[in-house]
Amino acid sequence: MNHLDKENLQRFKVLYDTLYDRLYLFISRRSHSPEEAKDLVQEVFLRLLEKSIDFKAQSNIDALVFTIARNLIIDSYRKKIVFNDRLPSISAFYPAEYLDEADEDGEDPSLLRLNSIKAAVEALPEQRKIIFKLNKYNGLSSEEIAEQLSISKRTVENHLYRAIKSLKNQLSLLFFSLF
Repeated sequence: MNHLDKENLQRFKVLYDTLYDRLYLFISRRSHSPEEAKDLVQEVFLRLLEKSIDFKAQSNIDALVFTIARNLIIDSYRKKIVFNDRLPSISAFYPAEYLDEADEDGEDPSLLRLNSIKAAVEALPEQRKIIFKLNKYNGLSSEEIAEQLSISKRTVENHLYRAIKSLKNQLSLLFFSLF
């Protein structure tokens, strides 16, 4: 916050007043929660302050603000992601020009990717699939899974490691095309 002299602070306040409503709308459309949207808007401006930007010299501050917002939204989804059909489309995060167009049948490419992920999880060996789902879908720790399945914690950790490694290998091209 070195650059927050009186003049720069005034510019920040103007920027805040100018962008708050647009930013809130941008985030609330993607977060589907007014409370979370307000929190994320505040976080965007806090991160902007932490960067110690000279608001006079910064030419395209809007782009920076909305990039920070998009990254925070993605981080928020990553923290609470659950593999089910109610996941928002990846198109919520990126403008249409960055995404593949719908295929000939009109199906959303992100839905195809989600179905590919689900299929890859279902293709895992039975024990590995159960452990993976308990950990990633239900949020159980390795110790809780070990206790529930009457196996060692190390066995659970090995299954999780192998499941993630297998999914990464199977889905590497899918995720490469996603980003």
